[in-house]
Amino acid sequence: MSQTYAIISPSDVALKPPPGVTPDFQDPFTVRPYWIVTSSLGLVAASILLALRLYTKIVVVKKLRWEDYTCVLGFLFYAAFIALIFEVVDAKAGAHQWNLTTQDMAQQYFYYNFSDLMYSPAVGFTKISIILLVIRIFCPTKRDPFYWVLQGLNILNTIFYTIYFIIPIVECHPRMKIWQPKSPGSCLQIFDLYIISGVFNVCSDIAMYSAPLWKIWHLQMSRGRRLGMMAVFATGGVAIVFSIFRLIWAVLLLKNQDFSYVKMQACCFGVTELAAGLMVSCLFVLPRLYRHVTAQPPYDSEEYRLRKWKKLASMSKGGNMNDSKFEQFHRKEEERNPWERDIEAAGAADVVPKALPLGGGGLQV
Repeated sequence: MSQTYAIISPSDVALKPPPGVTPDFQDPFTVRPYWIVTSSLGLVAASILLALRLYTKIVVVKKLRWEDYTCVLGFLFYAAFIALIFEVVDAKAGAHQWNLTTQDMAQQYFYYNFSDLMYSPAVGFTKISIILLVIRIFCPTKRDPFYWVLQGLNILNTIFYTIYFIIPIVECHPRMKIWQPKSPGSCLQIFDLYIISGVFNVCSDIAMYSAPLWKIWHLQMSRGRRLGMMAVFATGGVAIVFSIFRLIWAVLLLKNQDFSYVKMQACCFGVTELAAGLMVSCLFVLPRLYRHVTAQPPYDSEEYRLRKWKKLASMSKGGNMNDSKFEQFHRKEEERNPWERDIEAAGAADVVPKALPLGGGGLQV
């Protein structure tokens, strides 16, 4: 059976190939498989953790907070971003541009513009969710300088990503020039804006994930608990790494005319950064969910405090537990789960811990 090949006019080729390179319009090399793997794995992982978070908050705790709503919004825009990039993939994105036609590139520009619209609220709501969670952990009632730094970072993120959401809408006048570059009109320097966005992403990620580490380091707690809590927040380092890679590829876009090939690689880093942020935001409910599944009372509950009170009372009965032994026992109780009790309240608790007297001595636990 004979095979039919389309004849491509030189004027329809999207980019002049390098010397000695022959365009391949039938089966060109593409980075599309890398996009499919990274986006699929990130979407599955983020979906599972978000489902666990919502189950814990709705079924176990029976209360949703602002950080939960913003996390859900971030996930919805993240999913929309992935869906739009898959539309770009159908236009052969990820192949070298000299292997594509001007019609292919027009379709890519069209869907990339709408994916840029989805990216800003996705990363913006995700970061707001994380910052609100950090505020709930470290500043539940106190309005210290650390609280105002976090609130300032939240306001800064909100302003920046709101502006960056508007930019793709007014990128070109008329708008059709976005996907038809040769038509009359004027456009903003979008590649410069990609770099500005990349720089802001890296700086805000470093500030957002390092602030809790600094706070934990200065808390009065044992080394085990400190390292355990720092490890949870340090997982945000994955998002920082991929935001740096995305910035590097934004610079390459400015210097490289092969938009189709380079832009798809930048999208791989961007979608991984988003997935990492969503997963970090959802990690904090896992201790509460674990205690629910294993039928253990949560640390902030009256049942847990009563059990501990009874245990302390029985050990101190008859004066067999002096101050030294009590301190040793209390320290072991605190060390049992180095980070769980510290972040569980922020992830799911809504009850302020209360003091319980032990016998007539006024001991508080």
